[in-house]
Amino acid sequence: MLKSVVREDSQLLADWLGDPDFAGSFLNVWPVSREQWEGMLSHPWDARTDGMFLILASEGGEPMGLVGYFNPFTRTDLFQGLEIWAQVHPRFRQRRIAVTACRLLISRLFSTLPVERIQATVTVGNDAPCHVAHLLGMQREGICRSITLLNGRYADMYLYSILRSDWRSEAEYLQAR
Repeated sequence: MLKSVVREDSQLLADWLGDPDFAGSFLNVWPVSREQWEGMLSHPWDARTDGMFLILASEGGEPMGLVGYFNPFTRTDLFQGLEIWAQVHPRFRQRRIAVTACRLLISRLFSTLPVERIQATVTVGNDAPCHVAHLLGMQREGICRSITLLNGRYADMYLYSILRSDWRSEAEYLQAR
């Protein structure tokens, strides 16, 4: 189940996103305080371009991770699409939670927004998210060389995407995956 992140989640976000174990070796740790998260979450997200959701257990509602999206393009007159991301708490990894959450998010985005393309970037060498992208029906489009600074070194990232024409309908997509 996905739940929009709200101001009351600020402490959890500060704890998780400042924790190197939560981030793992393929994500930089950017410590942000509870107060800073409260400030960021005091303004509503523009659902056309940004969103962040807690991944909750279907029984009991325990938070298991985060999933979200953003518009990676600065020239929206030329380029359009959204980029999704997910981060599952270490206690819940390798249970296909990211796959389920991203399927729900992709279906939500295609069902509610006039978006034609949803993409994901994955650091080369981070095999688990590559497998997730494949299970989501995303196609690997190529490698963006030295596109991100990770732990003080430039790293390459794979670019994956799924188009609305690949998705077709929510019922068909959720059933086929």
